[in-house]
Amino acid sequence: MKKVILGTILVAASLNLFGCSNEEMVAKTEYDTVIEENQKLEDQIDKLKEQINTLEQETLIPQLKQEAQQVIDDIASIGEVTLDKEQLISSIEKEYTDLREAAKEYVTNYDVLLSAKTRIQTLKDSQTDEQKADEYKKSCIVGYDYTELARDPDTYVGKNVKFVGEVIQVSEGSGSTIMRVNVTKGKYGWDDTMYVTYTPKSGEPRILEDDIIAIYGEMQPIKTYTTVMGADVSIPAIDAKYIDIQ
Repeated sequence: MKKVILGTILVAASLNLFGCSNEEMVAKTEYDTVIEENQKLEDQIDKLKEQINTLEQETLIPQLKQEAQQVIDDIASIGEVTLDKEQLISSIEKEYTDLREAAKEYVTNYDVLLSAKTRIQTLKDSQTDEQKADEYKKSCIVGYDYTELARDPDTYVGKNVKFVGEVIQVSEGSGSTIMRVNVTKGKYGWDDTMYVTYTPKSGEPRILEDDIIAIYGEMQPIKTYTTVMGADVSIPAIDAKYIDIQ
């Protein structure tokens, strides 16, 4: 019993000697324990990061490279840049834009696409108005079925098209012309009405009812308008860029 008491007195004396109370010693021990546990957690986090990096190397990165490869191949297919490849280059640019951001880093020939876009703009800037018109008309697709345009218009929005038809109504406004044009020639006349908007160029002759015209333009969303009888009518619509009177 005397030894226990003596030991306690010696421990207490030691604590007092170094200026530390029992509570301070306990706090320091707890602090050291927290530091040790925190270091263990940091070590675990580092290991997890290594595992995640390994997983990315084995799975994610190959996926990203695969996604990028199609764009790489399409860019490589451009070849010599001419104006008739403008739509092709635009579609490849959209492919690239639609990629995940991480996949874009693996498109190794993106600079070729940028150069192609710049070349297209240079070629367009050097064209005369007549050349621009010819190039645009060449880009327009002939032969779309009117029923399909009316049934599924969203599929064709933005496509360049050519139609020949008879003007059945003309409305001229401030600098623009709105027409209804029948584009399917039948045995007894023209049918299948399209809504056409057009901004005539300086010096062009006016377009009149019963004119037969060739329309070169871009398909628009379905157009709904109200007739003089108060009925709503929905028909395919074109924003015409060029119109030739036949």
